[in-house]
Amino acid sequence: MNLESFTIDQLPQELLSQARAGGAAGVFYTRPLLELWEAVFRWQGVAFTDGETLLVGYRKSSPVGRSFYSLPFGWYGGFIGTDVSESLAVAVIDRLHREKFIQENIVQFGSQPGSAFDKRYRCRQHSTHILDLTTKPEYSVNTKRNIARAGSANLTIKELIAADSGACLQLLQQHVKLTGRKRKLPEAFYSKVFSLAGKSDSGIILLGVYAESELIACQVYFSNTTDIFYFDGFAGQKGQDQRAGFLLFDWMIERSRTQGLHRLNLGASPQGESGLVRFKESWGARAVSYQEYYRATPIKRALDIIRGRK
Repeated sequence: MNLESFTIDQLPQELLSQARAGGAAGVFYTRPLLELWEAVFRWQGVAFTDGETLLVGYRKSSPVGRSFYSLPFGWYGGFIGTDVSESLAVAVIDRLHREKFIQENIVQFGSQPGSAFDKRYRCRQHSTHILDLTTKPEYSVNTKRNIARAGSANLTIKELIAADSGACLQLLQQHVKLTGRKRKLPEAFYSKVFSLAGKSDSGIILLGVYAESELIACQVYFSNTTDIFYFDGFAGQKGQDQRAGFLLFDWMIERSRTQGLHRLNLGASPQGESGLVRFKESWGARAVSYQEYYRATPIKRALDIIRGRK
């Protein structure tokens, strides 16, 4: 098999376009978004392809060796193609072994060449919640109530651009201080995301809710021609009191349906987060499973145990 590898900056546009059309995972495959991980975390993006099937991932270096992720933090990537090649999956896995990674994480969302992963890999089951936009969703009574409450508060929704990034970052800082919960990603990542808002090739949509001239809530989405992914949302005290996030969700769902998009992905639902699951299901979203194939060397497994990781 003629297996080629590219760094992200070398990845041909036709292959990137193929990845962009890859359904629910395709929202992550814009060049600015892929390059964002390199810029913030100094990871090296790499893609493997046989011309028909594609796997995009990142090499991450540490003092004990290099790890490979099919997308950062396992966000839905995996093998992409109209007919995912089992032989390509085997060839890529062999290639990863030859590069002597101490850890490999390959997340498979959608079609899955599972038999390519031998007994050295653990298969972890995950779930996300996806809203079907081809039909009108049925909201829960409480969700309808919160939308109505926000709708009566004389709020304004705007699609934001890079010039609004400073105000969005201030609001994010307010949200963290208000809730006491830090984001999993650093502030530098959000600054970069906000700076890409409104650029046609980024696939990043940044929405804001205003009470008169005050920005009180924001939401960030990634999109392609068929799918949209809810990445994050945050609000100040006024935004939380007036349920501004509900207004944004409802507005984005209706706009996405009108534009002919197929699915809204509300993101992964960690085990034990029953409140989060109820919230997603209150919008009519259903759980969809995906798999993470994980392999680690004995040294990496020992380090994980020492650090309290499973």
